[in-house]
Amino acid sequence: MGSNGSSVGGIVGRSAAMQRVRERVAALATLAVPVLVRGEEGSGRSHVVAALRAQRGEADRELWTLRAGDRRLLTPLDPRRSVVLDEVALLSPVEQARWRDVLLGARSVPVSLYATSGDDLAEPARRGAFDPLLAESLARFAIALPPLRERQADLPELAAALAERACARLGRDPVTWSRPALRLLQMQSWPGNVRELAAAVERLVAFAGGARIERSHVEALFEESPRKVGATRSARSRHQREELVRLIDETGGNLAEVARRLQMSRGGVIYRAQKFGLMRKSS
Repeated sequence: MGSNGSSVGGIVGRSAAMQRVRERVAALATLAVPVLVRGEEGSGRSHVVAALRAQRGEADRELWTLRAGDRRLLTPLDPRRSVVLDEVALLSPVEQARWRDVLLGARSVPVSLYATSGDDLAEPARRGAFDPLLAESLARFAIALPPLRERQADLPELAAALAERACARLGRDPVTWSRPALRLLQMQSWPGNVRELAAAVERLVAFAGGARIERSHVEALFEESPRKVGATRSARSRHQREELVRLIDETGGNLAEVARRLQMSRGGVIYRAQKFGLMRKSS
């Protein structure tokens, strides 16, 4: 996959947007700076982080991927560790302040730090929903990933790479694609981005039967589960809100108990409740 220069560390695509991504990865891999990877959920942010870690020689380092409410966000730092602040815009104010101090309080970041976000942090910083100094520090070295719908020309190469991985994972012989099958894939909007496409390709590889995936196979897949191949960010947010409402109701509003059940900090629960409009910010 990587021999033609269009795939680096799992970053696949010949489009100008993906070429810029690879150029940013190559430039930032040589610098000891925190990196923000922006892009919609499922667009390949974890692959960019993995590519950076590989090029920085961090493959053998322990990796912590932390989300809002994770108690490890406030634990002592270990310079031998890589840390990913996943969906950094959702961190509570206390968590934001801690990592702002980490970035601004040392000449060099004491851990190898990455952050991911589906949104531009400047906008929530303007609204007062995100620490402006942390937003500025992270945005200084950012890589923006385009959604799959904006780089449909990359889809044939992506489908081939994903099918190769699926075949290896499932123990299947390699498969090829018919042009009509690829054209039908390109006609889809893929709201779940590459993650959704990967799930679809895996099912196609599993059920196609022969050595070639035809348009009829793709049509059958969409008839069985139309546009439900991958999860979207809205579905996950809806699930998180429903779970939080249920736990608050079950515990009679005991946030300490809600935090225990969710394995989050109490501050993380409060922030999530405020985010979903379940609690006033003055509470």
